Amino acid sequence: MSIEVIFMTLEIYLVFAFIRSIYRWIRYFIRLCALRRTFKKLTRAGITVTYNRKLSQIVFGKKGGVDIVLTVGNQKYGVALLTHRLGMGRWNIEKTRNHYYFEVRKSSVFFHLQRSSEKLPDHVAEFGREKQVSRALLNLSAPAEAYDRLYLLVYPKPKYLTYTETRHKYLYASDTVADYEILFADGLQRLTEKNPSA
Repeated sequence: MSIEVIFMTLEIYLVFAFIRSIYRWIRYFIRLCALRRTFKKLTRAGITVTYNRKLSQIVFGKKGGVDIVLTVGNQKYGVALLTHRLGMGRWNIEKTRNHYYFEVRKSSVFFHLQRSSEKLPDHVAEFGREKQVSRALLNLSAPAEAYDRLYLLVYPKPKYLTYTETRHKYLYASDTVADYEILFADGLQRLTEKNPSA
């Protein structure tokens, strides 16, 4: 194979990767606009929506903390928005000794588990062909007493949402991490009810 062919192949790959990245960002911002419209619908339903941070700060800034406060009657709900542009992979919340971390992982065709005679942990056997795309400190230290409920709004809904401490497990709507209840966008409507857990 000549050097010209190698360079041409590399150029085509880089152009494709650039276009795919632009497409993902555009799709992501369209989804964020849809989420903002959902909050506007909640406002029309009589819920007071207060943004503690701009959407750009939520997307590009620190992860966690109460980003949005919803006031439903005399109830006050703190919402931390957990978001990333890659929703097709696995989002994992990891608890270490002192901190929580949010990481986004996706499958990679270039990564293979080494053969081993030892029994691999479930999460390694199941997700061993993944690569880490991003990892950030996740602040889940909002004072629970300041709110009637704390929610971790995961948006957009990823293919898999997992939690890792000493063991690996899947997370679903209504599961809890620290003082936060997991919530997906399709569950926002139930916050208009007086008792969200009903």
